[in-house]
Amino acid sequence: MDLLWVLSGLAILAVLWVLVDTKLKKIRADTWQAFGSRLGLQYRANDDSIRDTLPDFHLFDRGEQRVFNNVLSGKLGDVPILAVDYAYVPEKGRAGPPVEITLVLLTSEAIDLPHFLIRPQSGWLEYVGLLLGGGVPNLEEFGTFFGGDDTDFEDDPKFSRRFILRGADTDAIRALFDGNLRQHFADIDREELFCEGLGGRLLYYTNRALDSAELQEFIDEAQGILQELNAGPGRTVPGPELSI
Repeated sequence: MDLLWVLSGLAILAVLWVLVDTKLKKIRADTWQAFGSRLGLQYRANDDSIRDTLPDFHLFDRGEQRVFNNVLSGKLGDVPILAVDYAYVPEKGRAGPPVEITLVLLTSEAIDLPHFLIRPQSGWLEYVGLLLGGGVPNLEEFGTFFGGDDTDFEDDPKFSRRFILRGADTDAIRALFDGNLRQHFADIDREELFCEGLGGRLLYYTNRALDSAELQEFIDEAQGILQELNAGPGRTVPGPELSI
């Protein structure tokens, strides 16, 4: 009899959890849609086809069952933008909840970036969480992400102490990250800053899902980085007009 009561209680808790979770997701979707409407962006509840349109950003190599929810897309000024709640589950055999983060993708024909990833030195634990949430990297990846290709600047030790900057083409990355771009990243007041560049695209993301109230500032930060790239060594043609 006691076991029956326990099982009944667990079943009720499970139902309540589903109801609360569904309600919270609905509230989040409504706030994202309202935010997008204010900026003139199109809202889609889900669009998993996005992954097929993206280049080989490292972020999307992690995990499986990748899901793109609360998708905002359109243009801010002349800049195509995509803001998304991105989630993936750990690989088979690895327990744990889904990894859920917010990302912003900006596109510009004015730049042709070498593939780079920058993150704070202090954020290595968060980055390990992102990696392990999507599966354990192989030994070569461990060497790369934990200092193997970290690009340091002898003339800017403060930047090098604060950030890990890596990528295959270190000469191109070193040329791209001139003093102005390094200072721009240093001025961003965000501990959970993760940024990848590749070709004409800039991917800016965090280690968590942002509230809609935080999204405007986050988009502004991404636009600021793109604006600096448009003015710097990665520029190939006159840059697009940004709306910040």
